[in-house]
Amino acid sequence: MRPVYIHVSLTFVANFYLCAVVSSQFTTGSREGLSQNCSSVDNMNEGIELLKAKRTQLEVEFVSNSFKGAANAMRMHQSAKFINKYTEVYRAKVVTCATRCKARNALPKLFVHVKHPCTCLLKAVKTSVHVYEMIDYFLWEPAWPQGNKYYKRYSAFLWGTLNMLQEKQCDSRLREKLHYFIPHHHWYGLDKEPIAVQTRSRYTISYIGHKLPPAGFMKKLSRFVEAEPAITFRYVQFKTVRKAINELSQTDLAFVWDNCGEPSHFEKSRNRHACNAWKPSERFVNLLAMGLPTILHTNMLACMEAIRLTGLEYNATVSNTNEFFALVKELLGNVARRRIIQTQGLAIAKEYGEDRIARQYSRMFDSILGALGKSARGQH
Repeated sequence: MRPVYIHVSLTFVANFYLCAVVSSQFTTGSREGLSQNCSSVDNMNEGIELLKAKRTQLEVEFVSNSFKGAANAMRMHQSAKFINKYTEVYRAKVVTCATRCKARNALPKLFVHVKHPCTCLLKAVKTSVHVYEMIDYFLWEPAWPQGNKYYKRYSAFLWGTLNMLQEKQCDSRLREKLHYFIPHHHWYGLDKEPIAVQTRSRYTISYIGHKLPPAGFMKKLSRFVEAEPAITFRYVQFKTVRKAINELSQTDLAFVWDNCGEPSHFEKSRNRHACNAWKPSERFVNLLAMGLPTILHTNMLACMEAIRLTGLEYNATVSNTNEFFALVKELLGNVARRRIIQTQGLAIAKEYGEDRIARQYSRMFDSILGALGKSARGQH
């Protein structure tokens, strides 16, 4: 049986990949033995329609063993919110690992483990389907799944970038699993008014991230700002969504730069390429969603992928520091040009809207349950 390609009606080049999908972009090689796990979702259609008619819902729980990181906490709550708001068949909620491991009654049809897996559930619960959404956990466990004895308990893996999907679905240890891609990038609502782009006497350029870019770049940036009295640099550390938005709302121009190679960050540059290529591009897409003209370094491969998948134009990318400083001057000196970049960015961000993300999760759940032969009519 041929592997299944699940396509959602979006403008992306690809939205889901299941098992051994081969596209014009990827050559994934042989997938012998995969056909038993790859099947059409047709056998779910009758059950899904029945659920809609009876107003019955399948329960999904997003779980994590740690809520300290901003990425997984936001991802889980947003995923549940979007699913409940825009889909009919699935009802989602967020639970902590500790809470769920103590109360194993009324188990959901699906568990989605986000970033920090809930090993007690993987060990003990075999009646529910387990899905793993890694986000950027590879930065802490670069050799994963090596050393993780529970990865075989997952039925499916959800990846945030196509770069990561390509590499992981080719991993011999994961070939018999189901693989999906959902570009979930949002924490900023597109229903809000975009930031006003206007002419000022002084301008602020901002960088957002948990770590600053490399020291060499920061020294050049410091010298640049000192030589330009009308420009102020602001480093926005992401601690809460509200605080980040408040600080960014006072920004005229933002930039996204490599922060994966400093010695203090994730053991020197061991994971630098993986960080740039695999780490989901929330920081970039959300700046665009705010209406902030944003300069992007082309070595941020996941962010470049976010542009490429929409098929839209974005004319604010640079490949080196000289291009960056030249573009900063050009954009701050030309309000019309900044407004063009803002319009292009908003168009890209809208392709990753919350309603589309929700429908992608719903299609993924349909596909997983169909491929595994789980009847929608069964007990939750």
